Amino acid sequence: MNLIPRFYDATDGTVKINGRDIKEYQTENLREHIGVVLQKAVLFKGSIADNLRWGGKEDATEQEMYEALDISQAREFVDTKQGGLEFQIEQGGKKPFRRSETENDDCARTGSETGDPDS
Repeated sequence: MNLIPRFYDATDGTVKINGRDIKEYQTENLREHIGVVLQKAVLFKGSIADNLRWGGKEDATEQEMYEALDISQAREFVDTKQGGLEFQIEQGGKKPFRRSETENDDCARTGSETGDPDS
């Protein structure tokens, strides 16, 4: 995990992305294109939009967030909440916002998708 964003360089062999040695990429550019999806979904106090922007693209537009929600199949869930993206949640997804573990995973994954690592 630490080799891909070049926190450390390989001491033996090479690390490649799409067949290209990772050392050929500018470190800053490389790190901008890496998204991380935690195994345990984590939600923070704030709006759904705030949670989507965390760990992804901090200046994501509403359109980009809805695209990410569509990709992660979480849009229908968000659309059922009063206020949609501005619906307020508590730390860990507790009251007033409850949902299943699967839905937690969808929203956490969506946060990483707003980073658009393929552009």
